[in-house]
Amino acid sequence: MNENQIIFNGLKHHLKYIVEKINNIKTYNDFQVFLKEITEIGHSETDIYTGNLNYFEIISCVYNFLKANNIVSYSDYINFIRSDGHDYKVIQLYDGSCWILRIGKKFEDKFVHIHPARFSEYTIRINSLSLKTSLIFLIKRNLDKIEFNIEEVNNIRVKYFGISPIKKINSNSNIIKALKLLHYN
Repeated sequence: MNENQIIFNGLKHHLKYIVEKINNIKTYNDFQVFLKEITEIGHSETDIYTGNLNYFEIISCVYNFLKANNIVSYSDYINFIRSDGHDYKVIQLYDGSCWILRIGKKFEDKFVHIHPARFSEYTIRINSLSLKTSLIFLIKRNLDKIEFNIEEVNNIRVKYFGISPIKKINSNSNIIKALKLLHYN
């Protein structure tokens, strides 16, 4: 087993990774690639790690945990995950954050799927559509110099997600929560 066998979608689950990603989109070609990547975020809610460990440190911590527990092969991993009758395990990293380990099914050679545990230290749960809308808004703000308003939000909702417009945005709206999380100002 090696670190390359760990599946961790930073764009879905790691705040600093997300912010760095959107700040590095400088062209419309980059934006088109990004649009394909955010389909992995899903449509309900997602848990995002907000702590200080970077993307690679998290992978390294999980790998070191597995190695320290003699989980060195696919069969070892399957036995570990299913040992208590569930299809997941929860582990804690040295910063106090908890992580869910699952069996990855998307890639044959990548079978350790990780994401932050719900209600864990340094984890926030956010509406996926609001997150994706916020990401697109922030990128379009940089590329097209658009202003934040309900018309732009609704343009994004309709054009990129095929969902209906919203009537109003208030300070408790999920879109505002997502923008605050992404440090929009």
